[in-house]
Amino acid sequence: MIREKTSQCVVISGLSGSGKTESCKYIVQHILSRSLSVETALNMKINQVNPLMEAFGNAKTYINTNSSRFGKYLEILFSPSGNVLGAQLKEYLLEKSRVISHNNDEGNFHIFYYLFAGLSHDTLVRNGLRTPSEHRYMSHNTELAQLDGARQVEYRKKFQMVKQGLISIGFSMDDVQSIFTILSAILHIGDITFIPHGANDGVRVKNASAVDKIAELLQVSSIEFSSALVTELQVTRGEQIFRERNFMQASECRDAFAKALYGRLFSWIVNGINSYLQPIQEESDSTQSISILDIFGFENFKSNSFEQLCINLTNEHMQRFLNQHIYDLENYDCQQEGIDTVDINYTDNHLVIETFLNKHSGILAILDEESRFPQATDQTLATKLHHGPGVQFPSIYAVPKDGGTSFTVRHYAAPVVYNIVGLLEKNRDFLPNSIVFVARTSNNFIIQELFRLNLNEKGVLPSSPQLHHHPNTFHVNRDFKRNEVLLNHNGRQFSPMQQPTRTLPEKSNGNTFERTGGTAMRTVAFHFKHSLTELIDKMNVCQCHFVRCIKPNESRDKSTSLTVPCVTRQLRYSGILQMCEIRKKGYPLRMQFDEFLDRYNALVLCVLPTTANDRSKELSLSSTTYNRDRSVECLKRAGIDDYKVGRTKLLFRYWHSDQLHNLAVQYEKKVNVCQKVLRGWLARRKFARLREVHQLQLVFIRKFCDDIALIGQLYKTKMDNYCQYDQKRKVKQSSQQKTEEDDEQIAKTMNFFDSILDQYLSDHDTLDENKSKI
Repeated sequence: MIREKTSQCVVISGLSGSGKTESCKYIVQHILSRSLSVETALNMKINQVNPLMEAFGNAKTYINTNSSRFGKYLEILFSPSGNVLGAQLKEYLLEKSRVISHNNDEGNFHIFYYLFAGLSHDTLVRNGLRTPSEHRYMSHNTELAQLDGARQVEYRKKFQMVKQGLISIGFSMDDVQSIFTILSAILHIGDITFIPHGANDGVRVKNASAVDKIAELLQVSSIEFSSALVTELQVTRGEQIFRERNFMQASECRDAFAKALYGRLFSWIVNGINSYLQPIQEESDSTQSISILDIFGFENFKSNSFEQLCINLTNEHMQRFLNQHIYDLENYDCQQEGIDTVDINYTDNHLVIETFLNKHSGILAILDEESRFPQATDQTLATKLHHGPGVQFPSIYAVPKDGGTSFTVRHYAAPVVYNIVGLLEKNRDFLPNSIVFVARTSNNFIIQELFRLNLNEKGVLPSSPQLHHHPNTFHVNRDFKRNEVLLNHNGRQFSPMQQPTRTLPEKSNGNTFERTGGTAMRTVAFHFKHSLTELIDKMNVCQCHFVRCIKPNESRDKSTSLTVPCVTRQLRYSGILQMCEIRKKGYPLRMQFDEFLDRYNALVLCVLPTTANDRSKELSLSSTTYNRDRSVECLKRAGIDDYKVGRTKLLFRYWHSDQLHNLAVQYEKKVNVCQKVLRGWLARRKFARLREVHQLQLVFIRKFCDDIALIGQLYKTKMDNYCQYDQKRKVKQSSQQKTEEDDEQIAKTMNFFDSILDQYLSDHDTLDENKSKI
């Protein structure tokens, strides 16, 4: 990815139970362990997500106890320097029909069994759940529905892992409880039964208690929900018309609601996971990715229905994609480079895909056409299929001798017999608007959110921008909305404890089903084809790497040894033998001329001599011609032969990769030795120069220090002389100052005595005068 600056994709394929999911886990762990990571906890996050996806998307089948019933496309995002930024998960082709029906030796999705083992007794009673076998959606496999001691402990442990995983990725405890409540409601929906009512083949709900419990769990009006199951309100020219459903239509409405509820809940959880795994940094145009595709494998059961038809068609596309990259692109690339193509015989399955996807006479086209006719039956569908693809593609589509409700398709892996009974019911999956209106008026915010948006063309609930921004703000808006006053469709306010009344939107075309945006109603086959198209488009823009998982035996016992016929059959029909042959005869290693010179730079530098004319040749010739001449000359001097030179590429045999690698490693070692010797010599020469400079610096420093010391001594002598002179002068000045002070003191003393004497003489004169007067 870093070298070629191209996003990569790892396609993991193989039979069901061959280890594709486990291989996906190992590949993800290896990629994350070998790369630098900005999101350091991404590996831990993905490990927390895996139990969730397996619980909600895996189930027990006839040949695999933990079979993936959906396609998982994990896209790991990288910066241009190879740092892991985050990841994104996409779901494809979830087998929603397994919720309502499956073969007797298979099971429902794991999460339903975990529910009975993990919920407390009080919660089970509050949700109205009994033993698994008492609920119709889980009563197909009575053995699996019996939760014995060991299975109870195992399921309880996995339930706690699921619960902890939901909390870890950002769901609140209220959200987790709501999820388990919705799952409980789905089981109760399957328990609804109908009885005839009225004279127009109308029906009504037989067990009203089940409807009341569902209304309580989903927080909708019991009366409106019961009415939505058996009647449809249409508005024609401003007039409201109630149309009653018959028994089959009411049953289809009930099962469609259960499938829609589970499918939308699954998509909603995946959207939450993407908010948890999304990059911390903003994505740029230079962001690249490594994607891992884990999709269900080829299936051939005792009874194959609509699910196996879609799964096997997906595997046909994967095989076709592999053929195009291995065989068709091989021949195309050789033709573009002017090289003779290699004649390889392989099984081209484009006719099988055309049998399914032909626009007018394909199996899915006829199935969609019949699904839109209310009066269509399994027999009418069988008749059209036998006269459509059965006539146009007789080498692929085999019509039964009795013309009954089955047909055989010769897949690339093996012929598969499909049962037509139930195909129409499973393909219709139409969700009436009356049910959607009831769900949108629920007081449960998650139910509102699940049905607020319509499904996209791939049948997946789009991510809501109001809920999924960043892992740190995952549920901010949701908690805010829960505290707001709810509004119904007409804008009238009602409190969360009140039941809103159901009203039709102002603009209604009278259609009771979700539409594609045109006039055609969306079917499961419609969503399937768009999902498959998007998946193939994503793979086409990446450089793909293929991992083929081989199932060792037909038994589910892991201790059983490898069975040669089983492995040989898989190697034969998967095209592994043809790939080995084309690798042997063809040119699997191809490189541009400049890419070869850059990748094996050490080999080029060591083998090709450097001359003064190289620069002039480079300027006179085009870059392609110059690089081609240098590449060919390098290979000639290196002793490489039996390769082809194309117009823009070099084409090598499979063994050339090892030869070039060994030569490159050999010359790189020699270059490394030369570099070590040269670096050592340069380092020693540099050290010698530095030592010489150091010695000169020491001499200059010593001379400088000596000069400084001599000058300092001279200055010291002069300073001593000056100090002695100053000392003598100070002594002389001090003696002179003392003499002056003594003279001044004597003068002061004499003046003092003079003043005393003058006073005495004055007093004496005064006394004499007084005496004379007397």
